[in-house]
Amino acid sequence: MGKLILELNNSEARDLLLQPNSYCNFGLPAYFNMKNLLDCADDIVQKGGYRNSGKKSGPGAFEGVNYTLLTNKDGAYAWRPYELVHPILYVELVNLLTEKKNWNCIKERFKEMRRNDKIIAVNIPQKPDENEKNTEKEENIHRWWSETEQASIKLSLEF
Repeated sequence: MGKLILELNNSEARDLLLQPNSYCNFGLPAYFNMKNLLDCADDIVQKGGYRNSGKKSGPGAFEGVNYTLLTNKDGAYAWRPYELVHPILYVELVNLLTEKKNWNCIKERFKEMRRNDKIIAVNIPQKPDENEKNTEKEENIHRWWSETEQASIKLSLEF
């Protein structure tokens, strides 16, 4: 198994969050290449991001900029909306979260929450192990199964 994102330093976390699987984790056809999109957005942000432009900011300034995809779950009436965050806003958010000071604050907050036995966070992203043949999705499912399902069975037997 790979490392949890909270075990990474801020630049490693940034690299992980700017991977296509972190940006869009629902199934799209193979010809959708999110890497090119994220690289282009990162270039634009590096040249002078929106945060530093002096333009109006806040949630109201960004209404309607995300892209909504509708997918059909069962071939009948079960349509699901998925929303892709605007890539430039996504890169800006990743940069903000992974600034050294902010990243250390996030990691400290998770350490504090882990001290409470009643809080179990199993959906924390992880960097896949390059030596493993499993995909990132398979590793996450296995981790969820072992940490949630197995723990539930164990607790139910004790009850």
